[in-house]
Amino acid sequence: MAALASRREYLNLEKWLQDRIDEHQVEFIRACIHYLKEKKRQAVKMDSSQKPDRAMSAISLSPETLSVFYNCLQANLR
Repeated sequence: MAALASRREYLNLEKWLQDRIDEHQVEFIRACIHYLKEKKRQAVKMDSSQKPDRAMSAISLSPETLSVFYNCLQANLR
């Protein structure tokens, strides 16, 4: 829901992620990784029946949103 809210500019995703990581630490990071893996699995499933560019749109996360997730997770895994 946070990813969708950030798309609609109701939420600063980077701040929200960092606040949740600060509060819940490893458990939240694991949940984020699981979420991103599930989105990837959905895209791969779609890829078997559609062109690759359509499969990527099935992820329903913008490149900017993915970048925020990855950057925030990477910064906290050091």
